[in-house]
Amino acid sequence: MKVLIICTEKLPVPAIRGGAIQTYIDGALPVLKQDHQITVLGRDDEALPADEVREGIRYVRVGGSILEAYRENVVQFLQSDQQSYDIIHIFNRPRLVNKVRELAPEAKIILSMHNDMFKPEKLRAEEGNLVVQNVDRIITISEYIGQTIRGFYPEAATKIQTIYSGVDLERFVPSYSQAAKEMRNRLRSEHGLEGKKVILYAGRLSANKGIDVLVRAIPDLAEKHDDIALVIMGSKWFSNNDVTDYIAYVRALAERLPVPVIQTGFVAPDKIQEWFAASDLFVCTSQWQEPLARVHYEAMAAALPIVTTDRGGNKEVIEPYKNGIIVENPADSGEFVQHLSYLLSNPSVREEMGRYGRSLAEKHYTWDRVVSDILSAWEQVERAEVLNATSLNETVDDVKEGQWQQAEVKNQESEQENVEETHASPELEMHEELVKEAVEVPNEEKVEPETESEAENLEDDMDETAAEEHSEANLEETVDDVKEEQWQQEEVENQESKQENVEETHAPAELEMHEELVKEAVEVPNEEKVEPETESEAEDLEDDMDETAAEEHSEANLEEAVDDVKDEQWQQEEAENQESEQENVEETHASAELEMHEELVKEAVEVPNEEKVEPETEPDAEDLEDDMDKTAVEEQLAAFTEINREEQLKEDTGGPVQHNKKTEKSTMSFKVQNKENTVNVLLLLALFYMREKKWI
Repeated sequence: MKVLIICTEKLPVPAIRGGAIQTYIDGALPVLKQDHQITVLGRDDEALPADEVREGIRYVRVGGSILEAYRENVVQFLQSDQQSYDIIHIFNRPRLVNKVRELAPEAKIILSMHNDMFKPEKLRAEEGNLVVQNVDRIITISEYIGQTIRGFYPEAATKIQTIYSGVDLERFVPSYSQAAKEMRNRLRSEHGLEGKKVILYAGRLSANKGIDVLVRAIPDLAEKHDDIALVIMGSKWFSNNDVTDYIAYVRALAERLPVPVIQTGFVAPDKIQEWFAASDLFVCTSQWQEPLARVHYEAMAAALPIVTTDRGGNKEVIEPYKNGIIVENPADSGEFVQHLSYLLSNPSVREEMGRYGRSLAEKHYTWDRVVSDILSAWEQVERAEVLNATSLNETVDDVKEGQWQQAEVKNQESEQENVEETHASPELEMHEELVKEAVEVPNEEKVEPETESEAENLEDDMDETAAEEHSEANLEETVDDVKEEQWQQEEVENQESKQENVEETHAPAELEMHEELVKEAVEVPNEEKVEPETESEAEDLEDDMDETAAEEHSEANLEEAVDDVKDEQWQQEEAENQESEQENVEETHASAELEMHEELVKEAVEVPNEEKVEPETEPDAEDLEDDMDKTAVEEQLAAFTEINREEQLKEDTGGPVQHNKKTEKSTMSFKVQNKENTVNVLLLLALFYMREKKWI
């Protein structure tokens, strides 16, 4: 087949400037060219001619560093080219598809997607829908990319196929091979890395690649492993060593690290494998939704254990703790420290993971496998035309048959629904009518068809469909069921109503009788209550009560209720009497104690220095308390009154006030002997308390 491969506008093919897509094409071409006539259309480069044939492949290169300019040059090439292509394979540029389809309406178009180029911010919905219609197959480098496309364009699902990338196993040799050891020793010697455990980062230096997170993790890692070194291989862009603000920031962080740091800048594609051979483990720090970085394949081929982030498609080639470890939170430098420390502390684990990764690369990620998948896709889209041409009539017949069967199923379903609806509707109407009659005249006998003919006439008046479903027996059975249901409902309602009346009349009657008996007991508590003398009198009393209450109360219940009221009244009076007596005792005791306390205080104030006469025996003390002289109290109160009166007079007249000797003596006793009085009072109170407790 004649095949045209259209590359992106970013970098040229062959991949002399690097680039994942360019490397992908380079890896597949040697095999694809064997059975097909290949033309590669791509970006021009000063180091490459505009049109050449190299190793049996024609390379055409056009200008345009931005997509719009590049697209115009692609259109011009197709218009001027005399070739008619069977397959046009476009890489990562869906916006080229519609223009190409206009110029090559007969060709099969395959679109290989390496990034999220179907996102709305990159591709308008109208254009995207047309792209999906115009392509015959969409190849993605990861399931993540395929899912993204299906999310925006579900109709593309049947055209999407994932083909993982590959790696050159002869260039990227395993670390345990002799070729790898030679490259390892040479590079380590050149950069002073002998005896170090080398951590490798390979990729562009940009914020979404996240190398700064790894750099910030190194100080904590160095505290546990002081024999480590860091190699940062990459630059701003492929073959571009310009220093951006982000690169300057990363370099400033790296200069402060306590371990050796090698910043290689851009490394030519044919030299990259040397740094993989010189390293002990590989780290991918991607912060964005990485489609699936091809450095994972290179690390596996070099037999290096991998620490990568859970972003985009990266984890699709990782078997956790077999060929690598996945960082769940890429922004957390501490998680990198944890996983790297584990690998650095376990050299046997590193070696085992590396060997398993190499085995995966040999089994699944060779260029032979990639080419085989691409060829299979080409052949499938090419065969689709032949199959469609030979089986067109058969397909049309199948479609007609399917449509007829679908219509039959719909008709049957519709008829069944109509039957069910018409069957339910008249039955419900008849049921409602019978219920309505029962509610309006519940005590009247319902009229039913007397003869079979009347029942048949009733059926004839029903809806046509219902008449076909209902026989006379069904009708009579339905009527009987309705009557039975109505009768049962009325019985239940009558019983519920009767029960409610019983409860309502029982409660107020019982309460009223109880209140009456209590009232009589309160009014004449000592008089004997009159009770029914005979059974007939009790029955008369019950007949005078409410109907329901009379059924519930017998003479025995009445007598029991009266006894309960009397007993309750007596218990209440006893409790009140006991409470009253207790209060009187407490008040009397408190009053006597207070009076005695005041008397002792007054005696202590009047004669502080005199010896107090105490009762010699307990009986004398009790007599003393009963016969306390009230004259001293009255005199002391008079003295206090005189002092207050004189003080008031002094304030009113503004002059001195003459005191009698007794008043002066009392005043002095308050002022001079205050401290001594306080002590005496406390002693007397203590003595009184001990005497009360009968301790003395």
